[in-house]
Amino acid sequence: MSATIITITLKSGRESSLLRRHPWIFSGAIEKVNGRPTRGETVHILRRDGSYLATAAYSPDSQIRARVWTFDPDESVDKHFFQQKLQQALQLRQHHT
Repeated sequence: MSATIITITLKSGRESSLLRRHPWIFSGAIEKVNGRPTRGETVHILRRDGSYLATAAYSPDSQIRARVWTFDPDESVDKHFFQQKLQQALQLRQHHT
């Protein structure tokens, strides 16, 4: 059984910062939330036409309503995702010491 993905649709014209790879979605940019995401839940961010923009962590109590994990629609945000990100960070740190 697959989990239903909660989506956040942005207002028309509010996707430009995401297209420049800025990782924050502010509350004022949101047109609608499809579902009832909880704090920290992974959501998909969509353009008004329904096309994918990013996958993000939801934050209901902040003006920064979602923070992007990835801009790749094929990348799953799971245990492997975080293991890979931590490994990359360690490698960068080791390279710069």
